[in-house]
Amino acid sequence: MVIQHNMTALNSNRQLGIMHNTKAKSSEKLTSGYKINRAADDAAGLAISEKMRRQIRGLTQASENVQDGISYVQVADSALAEIDLMLARMTQLCVQAATDTLTVDDRDAIDKEIQQIKMECNRIFHVTSFNDRPIWDENNMSPIVIGTERRPIFTSSVNGVGQITEKNRAAWPNDNNFHFEATSDGVKIKWKGFDGTEYESKEIKWPSENELRQGFTVKVDETSMDYSVYPDASNINPSYTFKLDRDATLDMLINNLNKKSAYVSSSYSVRGTVKGDTGSSSVSGTWQYLSGLLYRNNALGAEDNMIPENGGNNRQQTNVADKLSFSFTFGKNDNTRPNPPDSFSAEVKSTGSVSANSYSKDERIRGIWWNYNTNSSLTHLISQSSTDSNNLENAVRRAFGPHENPYTHEKYDLTAFGGNISITLGTSSLETLTYGTNGSQISNGNNGIGTLTLSMSVKVGETADDIIKRIKGITGIDLTQTTNNGLSRGNVPVTYFDGNIYGGAMMLKIQAGSESTPDDVIPLIYDVLSTYSLGIDNLNTLNTSDAKNGIEQIKRAGQIVDEQRSVFGAYQNQMEHAYKNLKNTVENTTSSESLIRDTDMSAELVKYSNSMILAHAGDAILAQANQTNQGVLSLLQ
Repeated sequence: MVIQHNMTALNSNRQLGIMHNTKAKSSEKLTSGYKINRAADDAAGLAISEKMRRQIRGLTQASENVQDGISYVQVADSALAEIDLMLARMTQLCVQAATDTLTVDDRDAIDKEIQQIKMECNRIFHVTSFNDRPIWDENNMSPIVIGTERRPIFTSSVNGVGQITEKNRAAWPNDNNFHFEATSDGVKIKWKGFDGTEYESKEIKWPSENELRQGFTVKVDETSMDYSVYPDASNINPSYTFKLDRDATLDMLINNLNKKSAYVSSSYSVRGTVKGDTGSSSVSGTWQYLSGLLYRNNALGAEDNMIPENGGNNRQQTNVADKLSFSFTFGKNDNTRPNPPDSFSAEVKSTGSVSANSYSKDERIRGIWWNYNTNSSLTHLISQSSTDSNNLENAVRRAFGPHENPYTHEKYDLTAFGGNISITLGTSSLETLTYGTNGSQISNGNNGIGTLTLSMSVKVGETADDIIKRIKGITGIDLTQTTNNGLSRGNVPVTYFDGNIYGGAMMLKIQAGSESTPDDVIPLIYDVLSTYSLGIDNLNTLNTSDAKNGIEQIKRAGQIVDEQRSVFGAYQNQMEHAYKNLKNTVENTTSSESLIRDTDMSAELVKYSNSMILAHAGDAILAQANQTNQGVLSLLQ
């Protein structure tokens, strides 16, 4: 027996501590519900459990994403269902407009509804959205090549060409064209003036192809023209903006633009009176700027100098209808050569071209002198023409009619409906004229100056013979007034090429999994729709032909809409299956994670009760062990 070390008490105390720790852990598991409360409880189990927890959270969010995707395609399908209803109404209207029992006003009323429905279709395509995201977003679509079409390599627009002044009037192009010289470095604008000078701009450098696709302006001004070399070219400022096609290249632009020309001309409106005609008639026409160099004393035309010979009775052949010509004396410009004299003889005579128009909208002459315009409910005139340079009388009779109605095949002439007879008159100088001693010829080929039109009103009941009699009675014309029309200009002619046709496609990626792999994404790919892509942008019902074409156009549009609806339906079915699978995966993964992490309450309660009993027994044994040393005291008594 020893008293320095009570081994029984020490052993009892150790075992009692173990039982207290076991009881504390069981208590923690029972109160928390988890059998893993710290890494030390089960290191491997904790790692597996946490991985499963991350997967469960990701899959739960993925299922919500898929539900949003289902809602997205449901919104799109509902919008397309409304488009289908509108296309059905448009079909009904086109069928209604295709019958010949309707009037022009009836078709016009139908077309107004058609246009409003088209506008609403486009509005739906533009405003339909989900969570503030447009479903058919033209700004964020991915272009897809779906074919080719003939398109210009570039488009051009003329911004201005300058203005005519006293100083530059003879520096304008003598052939009415600005010419382009294009190289790989840049482009120049060249022309030859009436004064004989060859004008040339500096080389204007090309920007990048991307900048050309946005638009690039080529202009003659102080930066691109040396006015110290060409002082007479001031205020001549041709300016053109070129825009390269998205599929074209700079080399294509250079090859196409080089040696091309852009038209420019100034014209004068010429009007006059007719002498000797028993009916209503007048003379009018347009002359180009070169005529202003002939007979005007300044560029702006402040003074007219067109004198009919023989005191106004200037008809060269009287009382005949097969020839119609008049003589004039025109004044020369100060620089017109030869000079002297200060005037020249000019002749105005029929070219043999005659046309007849009627302003009546009688159905009997629809297709002869009027017809339905395909772009609006208005009508436009159809000129029935004839050209007979040897016999004006025959040309008048042919233009007068009778003409065959293309719809009824009945023939009608102008007598029953009235209208107008127009006779083309050419104006020419009887001598070749130039600007200055070394300048260009300023009378056209064959010394032509310009064209006039003798317009004769035809009353209802007047026959071709009556008009011919009136022509015979004309004794002269007097050109009494001219007005400067300003500058007219034209664009650069272009060459076409096979450019790509792009269709717009949208692609949404629905994150349908907890990983970043492509298999965890459901892509939604579909076409961006509009009335243009549906092929009904230009649909109208203004005539039976367009209405019948509209039926086919709407049929094709309906097929496109229904194809997209079927695409959305397939996507919805796919995502519904994906949603069900995600929910099933979450459920089973959660069950597995629970087996690793959650406390088995019944087993743990048994363990807890066992530790409680052992702890109480340990307390009792420890107390007895501590009494062992008391036996030594009894031996000392």
